[in-house]
Amino acid sequence: MVVVADRQNHGRGRRDREWVNAPGALAVSVACEPRWEKERWGLLPLMAGWQAARVLGARVVLKWPNDLLVGPDKVGGILVEASGSLVVAGCGFNLWWPDPPPGMAGLDGRPPGSRRRDEIAHAWAAGFVASARDPGGGAFSLDDYRRRCVTIGQRVSWAGGGAGRAIDVDPEGALVVEGSSGRRTLRSEEVFHVRTAGGGS
Repeated sequence: MVVVADRQNHGRGRRDREWVNAPGALAVSVACEPRWEKERWGLLPLMAGWQAARVLGARVVLKWPNDLLVGPDKVGGILVEASGSLVVAGCGFNLWWPDPPPGMAGLDGRPPGSRRRDEIAHAWAAGFVASARDPGGGAFSLDDYRRRCVTIGQRVSWAGGGAGRAIDVDPEGALVVEGSSGRRTLRSEEVFHVRTAGGGS
């Protein structure tokens, strides 16, 4: 099942954050029963993000675990939840946003037409379902995600005051960071890219 909308009056992001709707937005949710082993379901949000970046083009990169970026600005986000054997993946795309708040951006320079919205929605949903329904992951590989993930190699911080450099994404989808006290694996923590005053990472 796939549900597509160009506006949401109510929604939520990760950690129940308030939903922010761009003027030219696209919201897509797809429900399916994955054929992956349950131990690998932690990779589904990464696969959903990678599929979205692939559909949107080379300038869109990934911030672990669930954000789509152009440069430093967020242009979309992913939320994946499971109930029993069913998984629902949702993706919000900021297609056009002439006056976005700080840290946000739109992908296009003009309002999107219905054809563009439909093409993006169906390409993303079809790619997600095809990979989720293939026990081997279909077109998705963790190496593909790593190559598109700009968090790897960045200085990062996370809730609780931790900080370090992200060095990898492990086979279960967790972020591996190297800090002053050694290596740590982050599975659900919110991660921030740390930038210097001059704008570097």
